[in-house]
Amino acid sequence: MEQIVKLLQNILLNLPLIAEEGEYKDKISRNELCGILKEQTLVSNDAIQVVLGILELQWSKAGLLDLLELKSGNWQFISFPASLVARSWLEVMSDKDGYWFPAGWWADQANSETHRKNITELEKLRIKG
Repeated sequence: MEQIVKLLQNILLNLPLIAEEGEYKDKISRNELCGILKEQTLVSNDAIQVVLGILELQWSKAGLLDLLELKSGNWQFISFPASLVARSWLEVMSDKDGYWFPAGWWADQANSETHRKNITELEKLRIKG
């Protein structure tokens, strides 16, 4: 787990930039990112490849990455908000105190209506996609 967290922290530091306003969109090749992560973390190339693959799968399914660039071996965010979502996800996942919901939130019956509402909204987005 420690290696995964270390990788996620370093991926966060090396994500391509994108302007909130204007046309600036940076990209980074998967191979370049692998090299940087190997140098910064000393984690095995196999572990790096697995973590990057999982992120690519999740982020491409969420519509965060430019799919044409991804097919060319590059990471480039589709928009500034997409970049923020990815960065937020990495912040939570790489912080030992990070969480999406407080402990017990999903088990608390007092939150049942909010659970239903959140799940319904996510499902609507999934179905539209």
